[in-house]
Amino acid sequence: MTATSLVAEIGSFKRFSSHKKLMSYVGLSSSESASGEIRRLGNITKTGNCSRSESTCRSSLELSA
Repeated sequence: MTATSLVAEIGSFKRFSSHKKLMSYVGLSSSESASGEIRRLGNITKTGNCSRSESTCRSSLELSA
């Protein structure tokens, strides 16, 4: 069900050249803390503007996790 709703909302995944651009479109990215050479990735955060398709994609992914 999650896959069907993602395909319906996103359409063609080929329009994103990388997974980072897809996640940016959906509005999900990992938090980051960096100091000097040390870089730590944290939890997934909600970012970006919240259009209807982004909100639906985000909700589907959150419910399926």
